[in-house]
Amino acid sequence: MMDSNFAALQQLHSNLRVAIYCRLSKDDNLDGESASIHNQRDMLETWCQEHGYTVAGVYAEMKIA
Repeated sequence: MMDSNFAALQQLHSNLRVAIYCRLSKDDNLDGESASIHNQRDMLETWCQEHGYTVAGVYAEMKIA
């Protein structure tokens, strides 16, 4: 039963599209795209690829939160 549930969950995930949202930290006060934003995007895109998600878009907030 668990194997069939896992297979069904994998099939569901393979059809999901996700958006990645990155934001600038108050500790990362650089001009242009920061290393923090770049690292967040790279890590999340890799995670999505490894877990079968399709990245539909990447959004980055460059204002300090």
